[in-house]
Amino acid sequence: MLCFWLIVSCVLALTAALTLWNARSRQVDSIERNLSALSLILSEQTARAFQSVDLILQGTVERLHQEEVWTRRDGSHVGAINAILNARMHGAKQVRSLFIVGEDGRVAYSALGSPVGIFVGDRDYVVAQRNGTVDGAFIGLRVRNRVDGAWSIFVSRRLEGEDGRYLGVVVASVPVNYFDELYRSITPDDSASIALFKRDGVPLYTEYMSSELLEELTGDREMWRATERDPPQILHRTHGSEPRIVALRDVDGFPLMATISVSVSTSLSAWNDQAMFTAGWVVGVIVLLGLGAFALARELRREEGLEQSLRESQARLQGTISSAMDAIVTIDENQRIVLFNPAAEKLFGCSAADALGTPLERFIPERYRFGHRSHIDKFSESGQTARIKRARADIVARRVTGEEVIVDASISQLNVAGKKLFTAILRDITMRLEHEAELRRLNRQLREFSASLQSVREEERTRIARELHDDLGQQLSGLKLGLSSIRARLRKDCPDLEERVVTVQGQIDMAISSVRRLGTELRPLMLDDLGLFPAVGWLIDDVAQKSGLLIDADLDDEVPLEISDEASSALFRILQESLTNVVRHAEARHVRVALKVDCERLQLRVADDGKGIRLEEHGRPHGSFGLIGIRERVWMLGGEVYITSEIGRGTTVEVVVPMSRPVTEEVQA
Repeated sequence: MLCFWLIVSCVLALTAALTLWNARSRQVDSIERNLSALSLILSEQTARAFQSVDLILQGTVERLHQEEVWTRRDGSHVGAINAILNARMHGAKQVRSLFIVGEDGRVAYSALGSPVGIFVGDRDYVVAQRNGTVDGAFIGLRVRNRVDGAWSIFVSRRLEGEDGRYLGVVVASVPVNYFDELYRSITPDDSASIALFKRDGVPLYTEYMSSELLEELTGDREMWRATERDPPQILHRTHGSEPRIVALRDVDGFPLMATISVSVSTSLSAWNDQAMFTAGWVVGVIVLLGLGAFALARELRREEGLEQSLRESQARLQGTISSAMDAIVTIDENQRIVLFNPAAEKLFGCSAADALGTPLERFIPERYRFGHRSHIDKFSESGQTARIKRARADIVARRVTGEEVIVDASISQLNVAGKKLFTAILRDITMRLEHEAELRRLNRQLREFSASLQSVREEERTRIARELHDDLGQQLSGLKLGLSSIRARLRKDCPDLEERVVTVQGQIDMAISSVRRLGTELRPLMLDDLGLFPAVGWLIDDVAQKSGLLIDADLDDEVPLEISDEASSALFRILQESLTNVVRHAEARHVRVALKVDCERLQLRVADDGKGIRLEEHGRPHGSFGLIGIRERVWMLGGEVYITSEIGRGTTVEVVVPMSRPVTEEVQA
């Protein structure tokens, strides 16, 4: 096995290396062909650009001779020469300026009108034409413009008289940045470095080439000697630590050389990625082969251990299912029972031996069987893995004795070896539902008892208020009248006792006021005598006067109101409790009270601008017995109460009650 692994590994590594080397060679050849084609395009476009400039210079020289304005000195020659210069450079975007340098080496005329008079006689494009060392156009070195600091290349032609005497130079200024757009339209790839050199190696355009690369290209004499041979050369050079491929080509008709170079590592990035991927793949295959051989033997040894673990897991699962207190039943696609735990045996009164293999429908009441089949089919098609059915009266199971029980049920489905299994977990909740029903009954009785207590307490308050008003109040009034009669007699006979009688009269007045206040607090008599709306108006005025709150009241007191005494008392107490809470806890400045009659309903709304209260979940206030009392009173009337609050923005209590609902009628949730 080891020898086989070594042989296969060597073959794979050698094959991968040869494949990658072949791919790299093809990639390098492709790069060289592309560079050669690009260098040809660069050379042609550069030649066209300078040919256009040379044609402009030739045309300018010819026009100057034809018009004979160069030899005229009558004063009109300046305008004529400038017109010729402007006309020749019009529309030529590669020419930035066209000017004439005179015999004295100074700029004599310019298409731009300035800078006339500048001395440029020492520039190479003037010296070469003045000395007659060139025939035709001369391309000078790039120079920074004295006016705006931009780099330009100056192309010149000799201007001479009919006798061949040197008269000056016609010069065209070509902006270096013109070549940016020209060259980048040909090679938009920023990784390619483009340069334009004079034939002697002096750079003219190097805008997109690093200074290090430019320095190495300029000093590479072997490269410049190679360009003297034909065809154009593709050279491999290492600039710094980076290998590059350089393509060089002559510019036809001009002593120029166009170069383009690319980084080998950048150009071969796709090959590098492929090499890394292939090397990784080969190493991975070799490692996998070794691991596979090792794992094969190990897997055989592990198989027995896995079988043992599987048996133990099955035993633990079976123990869990057997000890579960809920009934667990599993059925197949045909709804036949394949698992039936002891809790299911207890729930259905049937042993697992009798249940396994039988249809599940035997444990479902007949009236529910069709719906159960439909439910299982929909659940199977839904793709859900689990679904819970809460306790309802229609989730009913059937024991083998025929007895029906209500259950909680959750069902899940599992795909095993292409077959679906459905598992249901069932819990008998019949007893729980009975306890819940009993709890609701006791709760209803407690509420009815609370309502009865409220009614009895209100009746007792009314009785005590009546006795205070009718009995004790009358007696105190009689005492006051008797003392008044005694005071009239004592005024003449015993003046000193009159003063004591006056004091006793004041005490009796205070007692009468206290009796009236106590009677009103127990139950305002106007609630029975005049009705709900006047009593509510009195309560609002009384609270506003005592607390200093600004209370706005909106009462439908013009609407005839037929409401029971119990309902009137309850609504009055609800309003009283609400205003008391505002005064004690809300820290409010403004309260709005509205009592409206709408469609056989009575609506009471109390809203304040206080600090608000914190509500628990479902909007129920925490720890407020006053608000709990309001809810109980509203429940007695068969109405609804809504409490909303926001911290810092006040609280609103809104009560809606029917005007004809019996007080003791049960309100279903």
